[in-house]
Order: sequence, then structure tokens, then C-alpha cells
Amino acid sequence: MDAAITPAQLRDLRKRLGLTAQQAADSVRVKYRTWKGYEAPYGAPSHRDISESTLSHFCIRHELAYPPISDDGRLLYKNCKVVSFTTYKGGVGKSPITVAAAALLANEGYRVAVVTNDVVFRSHNRSERPPSVRRFREEIGVDFYDEANVRLYSYEVRVIEEELRSDGVIFDTKGLSPAGNDPMYDSAIRRLESKKNTECLWQDLINQYDYIFVDLNRRPEETFLLSTLIIVLVDALCVSSINSAEKIRDRFVELNGGAISEKVFGLMTNYTPAAPSDSAYAVLDSEDFADEESVRKISALVKADELETYHHYSRNAQFVKNTRIPLLSTYLTNSHRVEIARFNSERTFMEGWCYFNSVVNVAPDSPPADEIRRLVREVKALLKDLSD
Repeated sequence: MDAAITPAQLRDLRKRLGLTAQQAADSVRVKYRTWKGYEAPYGAPSHRDISESTLSHFCIRHELAYPPISDDGRLLYKNCKVVSFTTYKGGVGKSPITVAAAALLANEGYRVAVVTNDVVFRSHNRSERPPSVRRFREEIGVDFYDEANVRLYSYEVRVIEEELRSDGVIFDTKGLSPAGNDPMYDSAIRRLESKKNTECLWQDLINQYDYIFVDLNRRPEETFLLSTLIIVLVDALCVSSINSAEKIRDRFVELNGGAISEKVFGLMTNYTPAAPSDSAYAVLDSEDFADEESVRKISALVKADELETYHHYSRNAQFVKNTRIPLLSTYLTNSHRVEIARFNSERTFMEGWCYFNSVVNVAPDSPPADEIRRLVREVKALLKDLSD
């Protein structure tokens, strides 16, 4: 596998940042001799390769793109922030939160893009979707890129080919086009061909935007290496979501050399500990709500239900804390789900909520829009802290 940066490029990058070798070493918490080994020429006795996690850490500390070298060898200095809301488990609001945060920053005047491999995005991105979907995409002020159409790093094509070969995919004699393979690999093969032929490079996006949101399903390696800030979503109502957060935390720890990375945080979603359940509301709406005795019984039922709900959230919140992922002070409630349901209630299925909808644009004065604003303020503060 090619190195993301050569020793000479690393030395040039450090000098252009105005750093001594000791300052560079201190910024990534390695010894001076270790850093000098990174800059030592290939073949020198003191040379050692800088790991991807250390180089990524260096880029974060000094507000650089990652990788900091373009395919044609240019050093990249654009101060683009790359943010990822991620988890292994689907259905916890990763994409809606991503799009809402991106839309808010676009509304504030920033140049913002989303790079995604989400199947819902690909479905909603088709030309046959209703005009409303196209209108939402145009109005949101965010540029969207299919991950399959972006080459994320210079040796990505070779990595994908190696992965396919290890899975038993057969290539022709020229080693260019897979042939005679199981149909289950069709999408992977199409992705490979798209990566080969694309002219859209990650480094070019870094130079073009102020913020890029990475919305990649089950791709922790790329998420970790490309992101300035990673926020793991944890659904407060779903135990499997908490288990998923632990698994992706373990993968990030592995990618970071055995330590929890300072760029990884957690965000609790669907957290509404005092709300009665739908069953309590159903009782209140029933015909039995007629006399004093019924009122007393219903009141007791609602109170008991509220208490049980509170205990459930409290228990799950403790499980979330046990994941050892530092939690944001911001959390999101189930108001997002309610706002989406209200939006859909007035529209047909085909005209309903789509990938390109943002609660910030659709319902700017709503509680979930306020939550997104608080979230983005905290994200900005974290990005500043990581760069200091």
C-alpha cells in the first residue's frame, strides 16, 4: 500500500506550517526522535513510516486536509472541516441529522457538501423521483456526492480490487474488468468501475468546501481517516443501538493504535425521559374517559407509564455512559420523529419526507430545528478545540 505522504513531503509540510520538528512531535504526542524518523529518507537507518492515524491526528491538530497531499503531489492547506455522524446500526437518524446540520451551515453562508453511500440517497437521487424531491435538493443549499463517484485517496482503487480478490472475485487477464462473477458482487464491481473512471477527487472537494459531512454506512475505516470530528449516534430507546456504538468505538480504538481518539464523541438521540408513551395517550382518547373514577384510574395509569418510561431512559442512559464514548452536552429528542410524521401526514408517500429534507428548512421554528442549532454550535466549538 502506498504511503499517504513521503518523508520529504512531510518535512516540507511541517516547515510551511512554521513548526520545528519538536513542535510537530509534541502536537501528535510522539518523541522528537520518532518524528525525525518520519522525515528521514527511505532507506535511512533511522527512517520509520508515519502511521495513518498519526498523520490524521497531525492534520486535525493543524487544520489540514487529510490526506494532506493531492494525487498530483500538491500540499493541501484548505481549512475544511470534515464531520461524520456515524453508527453501525441503521434507523437511528444518521442521515436526517447529517442533512439538517449541513443545511444549517449552508444557511449560515458556508460552502457545504455531503458525501454519502446511503441507499435512500441513491433512491431519491434518481431522475424519476417527483419534482418535489428535486426542488428540496436545490433549495437546501448543500451539494451532494455519491461516494462511489468520489475517489477518496490515491490508492483506493487498488484497495477495492484487493478486497474483491480476497472475496473470490475473478478479474480478466488485463486485471481491469471483473468478469464471470456471482451477481451478489455486481454493486461492488460497479463501485470499483466508478472509482476508476471518476474525475472527482476527495482532495478537490477539500479545496472547494468549508464543511464536508461524511455519511458512510458501515465504513469505519474511511470515516475515521477522513473525518476531523466523528459523532457516534446512540438511540436512547434502543439497546442494540448502544451495542452498535460499542462495536464502532472498538473499531476506532483499533484504528487509533489502541487508544480512544480525541476526535470521537457520542450523541444521544430519541432521548425524551419524561414523555408518556403512545399507550397512555390512547387511553386518554378512549370513550372510558367519562367519570371521576375513570379520570382517577387514567391519571394513575399515565403517572405509572411516565415513571416506567423515565426508568427505561435512565437505565439506557447509564448503558450509553458505559460505552466510554465522551457524550456531547447536546442531545436530541423524539421531536424529530414527530415533525417528520406531521410533514408526511399532509402529503402522499411519493411526496413525503426524503433524503434532501432538513427540519431546519421545513420547520425552522420547531423544537427539533432548535436542537440542531444547539448541536451545530457544539460541533463548531469542538472543531475549534481540536484545532487549538
